[in-house]
Amino acid sequence: MSVSRKGKNDLACMVIEMDSGIKRVTFDYLESLSWVKEVIYIPDIVL
Repeated sequence: MSVSRKGKNDLACMVIEMDSGIKRVTFDYLESLSWVKEVIYIPDIVL
């Protein structure tokens, strides 16, 4: 996990990296939080 922002009172960016996929309910929960502006899920790359 990493969190960053450009300066005081700016929006923060949080990146959470997982070793495996997440359940849809987890994604929906994150989206439902009023203070979360955007949730992006990048699926596993299957080679």
